[in-house]
Amino acid sequence: MNRRGMVTILAILLLVANAAWCGDLRVSGPVSGTWTSGTSIIIEGPATVVAGASLTIEPGVVITVQVVEPFIIEGSFVALGSHLAPIIIRPTVPWSGFSFVAAGSDVRTLQYVLLDPSMAVPVHLVMGLNSMIEISQCDFVAMRSCVELTGGRAWLKNNKFATWGIFSRTVKLDRLYNDIADACDNHDGNKFCDNIVTALVEDVEGPRPPQSFTTAFYVDGSSNLCLSDNTFTVHAPHTCVGAYFGDAGGFGSGLAIMDHCNVCVRSVDGAPKGVFNANTGSLRVLHCNIDVANDDPESYLYSAGVVASVSADVAVNSSSVVLDRGDHFFVSLVGGLLTYDYNTRWSNSGSAGPNGIPGGPGEDVIDVETDSPNLIDGGHNIDADPLWSREGVWGLWSSEADVRLYYSLLPGSPCIDAADTLYGRDPDDSAPDIGRYPYEGTFASEGPAPLLLPTDLTVGAAYPNPFNLSTTVPFTLARESVVHVQILDVLGREVHSSSMGRLIAGNHELRWDASGLGSGTYFVRMATSSLSASAQRIYLVK
Repeated sequence: MNRRGMVTILAILLLVANAAWCGDLRVSGPVSGTWTSGTSIIIEGPATVVAGASLTIEPGVVITVQVVEPFIIEGSFVALGSHLAPIIIRPTVPWSGFSFVAAGSDVRTLQYVLLDPSMAVPVHLVMGLNSMIEISQCDFVAMRSCVELTGGRAWLKNNKFATWGIFSRTVKLDRLYNDIADACDNHDGNKFCDNIVTALVEDVEGPRPPQSFTTAFYVDGSSNLCLSDNTFTVHAPHTCVGAYFGDAGGFGSGLAIMDHCNVCVRSVDGAPKGVFNANTGSLRVLHCNIDVANDDPESYLYSAGVVASVSADVAVNSSSVVLDRGDHFFVSLVGGLLTYDYNTRWSNSGSAGPNGIPGGPGEDVIDVETDSPNLIDGGHNIDADPLWSREGVWGLWSSEADVRLYYSLLPGSPCIDAADTLYGRDPDDSAPDIGRYPYEGTFASEGPAPLLLPTDLTVGAAYPNPFNLSTTVPFTLARESVVHVQILDVLGREVHSSSMGRLIAGNHELRWDASGLGSGTYFVRMATSSLSASAQRIYLVK
C-alpha cells in the first residue's frame, strides 16, 4: 500500500474513533446548523432542511441513514468533505437519497462525499428540481440513478458514478437551463467534466419493455452543455446506450459538444449503441474513443457506434470507433443527419468483447426508410485498427489512470498526427491525434489517489458460486469487530440482514441458506464497525 493510501486509512479510522467517542447524534424532522467533524449522525426518520434554514456538513462526518424516504433540502446545503476526511454515507435500507428543490440562487454543494459500498444501495442518490447543484470528487453507487436533475443548472466534475439496476440511467439531466453560448468557457454554464460514469448490470430474467434501455448518461431538453473528458461505460442486458441525447432545449443554440470522452458499451444479449442522438438538436462528437460490442456471438442485433435519428444533426470528427463483428459504425435513422470525417473505423471480426481479434472495416449504413443523403463521409476516414493499449481490465475503472492505460495509443498507431487540424493541436504542439488521448509514449497516472476505506475485513470468494441452496463466504478479521451482513437482490431490495455479533481476529465463515428465494443474482455486503467493507455478486441457480 502506498503512503497516501495509508494516511487515508489512518485518517478515516481516527475520524470514526472520534465519532464513537462523541456519541451518535440522532436526527429526524427539520434539521439545520452544522454537523461538525468527527460527528456520527443517524437519520432515523424523514428529515428536511426547510426553506430559509441551512445545513453545513464538515469533513469526516459519518451519516447512517435508517429510512427509505429522501432527505429533502429546501434551504441552503453544503457538504464539504476532503480527500483525507471524506463525508461517508451509510444507508441501512434502500434509501431514496438527497432531494433538492428550488432555493433561488443558492448553490448546493457536495464535495468528497463517499457512499459506503458495504451498505444498502440507494435507489437514487442526488435528485434536484430547479436547483443549482455542484458535485465534485464524489463516489456514488445507486440502483436507478446517481444524479437526476430536472431544471436548474449543474456543475459536476471529477466524480465516480455507478448504477447496478436494469434500465438505470446513471446520470439523467433534463431541461437544464443555460443561455450561455459556450458553457465550457464560462463558470455559470452547465458542466459535466472529468467524470467516470458506469452502468454495470448482471443479466436478469423476466420481460423487457421494447423501448427501455440502460444508459450511463441521459440528457434531454437541455442546450449548451459542456461535456469534456468523461468516460461512459455500460455493460448490461438488452439495449445499452453509452450516451443518449433526446431533444434539444428550447433556448440557446441547441448545440451539444462531447469532446475527449470514452464511450465503452457491452450488451449481454441485445443491441449496444455508443452515442445516440434520438430526436432534435445538434451534437458534435470530437476526439472520442467509442468501443461497442455484443457479448452474444449468436445475436442478430447489430452494434452501432454513433446514431442520428429524426431531425438530429450529428457530426463525428477525429474519433476512433471500434465495433465487434463488422457491424454499423455510423447510422442515420428516419431522417437524422450524420457527418463523419477524420475518424478511424475498425471491427473485431469474429469476436465479441473488449479484447477481440482485429478484423477489418465494417460498414456505414443509412436507414432504408429514407432516400435522402443523410449519411455524409467527409473523405478523410481511415479503416484501420487504432492500436489502443488495452492494458488492464475493461470496464473496471477505479481511476482516470485505468481508463487512460486501456485506451492510450501504441507506437505506430494510425491515429497519431491524423486528426482534423481545425480542432487545434496536441499538447506537444504536434499535429492532433485521433481519439481522446494524444500519443505520449508512456502511460501517466492522473489525479489524486482514490478514496479508501479501512481494510480490517478481508473477504474471499463465495463457494460454491453459482450455488443451489446455500453458499459459504470466507472472511478474515485483522482485529476484533462486529460484523454486519446484508444481502440484496438485483433490484436493490433487501432479502436478508443480520449481525454476526462481535468476532475475534482471525478466519471466519458466513454460511447463507437461500432455499426460500428464486434463481437470480444477489449481492452479499459485509461490513465491520470500523467501516471495513466488502461486496460481491453470487448466483443462485435452482
